[in-house]
Amino acid sequence: MGVPAVACRLLSRLDMPNRPGRLKDFDYVGFASYFVTICTEKHLRAFNDLEFGRWAIAQLLRQADLRGFEVSAYCLMPDHVHLLLRGRSDHADLRSFIISWNTRTAFHWRQQRKSQLWQKGYFDRVLRKSDDFFGIARYILLNPVEVGLVKRAEDYALSGTSGYSMREFLYEG
Repeated sequence: MGVPAVACRLLSRLDMPNRPGRLKDFDYVGFASYFVTICTEKHLRAFNDLEFGRWAIAQLLRQADLRGFEVSAYCLMPDHVHLLLRGRSDHADLRSFIISWNTRTAFHWRQQRKSQLWQKGYFDRVLRKSDDFFGIARYILLNPVEVGLVKRAEDYALSGTSGYSMREFLYEG
């Protein structure tokens, strides 16, 4: 799981005219699962603001529902976001979902703070059947513990699951 931990640093060092490349022979639509990391601009600690973080989570879950996704696990760290997503319909379009959520949160942030929220691009990994879905969820949910923000994953206010319980991911998977 080391790649997402350094993804924000790598993305911020690259001179990217657009965004990181996507798989050429994959359309990112339908019944697929993804591990996504989205970084804030210049490591902005936007999600130290719990009110904004809770609002962003509500928007995340709303957009996921509207766009045919399950947010299996999520964690809004101070300067980046980890998502474990599953397409739940033929029309579940990852790129459209991420653009929609990023646009809504960025607009809201800019209205309040007059600054940019997200850096360009995001890191995604299309999961294969052989990938450890529960292990990835555990990594996401334990991220705040690993960096010393909380002692127990259950105590972090800006993480959770949809379709599962945290207990399933943390202790039973």
